[in-house]
Amino acid sequence: MSLFNLRQEEIEAYCVRCRKTVLMKNIEDYEMKNGKKAWKGTCSECGAVLFRIKPAPREGMW
Repeated sequence: MSLFNLRQEEIEAYCVRCRKTVLMKNIEDYEMKNGKKAWKGTCSECGAVLFRIKPAPREGMW
């Protein structure tokens, strides 16, 4: 699935506690210290905090 067409309910990230890719919940937009955009949420299985860096913006994106 393309990261450009994701709905926020479908974002997956790697959880280091579960050691697998899981769906994120409670997703919010986040800007890191270096200015890059990311999603921040929690693991749907264990509740750990997860980050997923957004792809580089293209013309007409967010």
